[in-house]
Order: sequence, then structure tokens, then C-alpha cells
Amino acid sequence: MIGYQQDRTMADVTDGLSNTIMTAEILSGTGATGGTGVYPYDVFYTSNGLFSSIADRAFPTAAELNAIGTQAQNSPNGVRGNNGSSWAWYAAGQSTFNTAATPNWRYPSAGGDCCPGGAHDWGFGIIPPRSLHTGGVNVALGDGSVRFIGENIDLLTFQRLGNRSDGEPVGAF
Repeated sequence: MIGYQQDRTMADVTDGLSNTIMTAEILSGTGATGGTGVYPYDVFYTSNGLFSSIADRAFPTAAELNAIGTQAQNSPNGVRGNNGSSWAWYAAGQSTFNTAATPNWRYPSAGGDCCPGGAHDWGFGIIPPRSLHTGGVNVALGDGSVRFIGENIDLLTFQRLGNRSDGEPVGAF
């Protein structure tokens, strides 16, 4: 629902406010600006190649996510902690998340060459909700309700909860 440089209203949520995540828990970064990052707090940067190869950015597959996560975990080309250290460059690090991957994703939050999806797209990256709660995160839906979403939620169900207008039923979650 909420995106960079995109004005939207509640009327744009055609899938229903009770079926759309508006906000979720995230973990602030450590303040790192390079070198070694700390999982699960910091955003680990890879190259734009894996992000550019995603067939459907609204619904990346588990295989596409795993490829990005593996590269971010094993051979990042940079790290951003986004905990006040990069306020002028990437202040959204305190509030950015998406539902590309399930809560508390086993890999680091990941971005392309910069900003989390690369210079070609400021709003894209694999930035799942994260918490220190065992088993999931708290989210607020568009209708104002708060739910605890388990980290083992079906990937497609979670992605649909983050898509305001895909027209598909969410199902039980």
C-alpha cells in the first residue's frame, strides 16, 4: 500500500483493508556503513543482476528469493545499517519493509548495488518484516486490526497480504 513517491488512498486498496498489511515490525540497523554487517539488523547489498532477473517483482518465487538471500549472506558487496548513520542518503531504512519474503526470513535483508534494490529502483529490495519475537512478527492491517503473523506463513499468502490490488483471495493466515 505504501510506496516511495506514490500517493495512494484507502480506496486504492481494492482487495479489502482487512486483507492488506499497512505496517509491520522491523529491526533497526546497527549503524554500519560498510564492512561487516549484523544479521538480522542490517541490509546486505548484492548486485542488481539477481534483482533484475526476478520475473514478477510483486510475487518473487522461493527460488528467486533463495538466490538473492544466499548471495547476500555469503558474498555481500556492502552493508548499510540505516540506524541514523545514513539519514540523508537512506532515511527510509527506519521504516521500509515489504512482503517479498516471509517474516523473519532466514537470510539477511537484501538490496542491489544500493538503496535497497539498486540505483535503478529506490523502492525494491527484499526487506521482510523482522522482530525478535519467537516465530513471527506483529503487523497492522488496513482496517486497524493487529495480527501476529507466523514466520512459517505460506509465501504466496504473505505476498498477497502485501499487495493491495491483485484481486486474489488471501485465505486463512
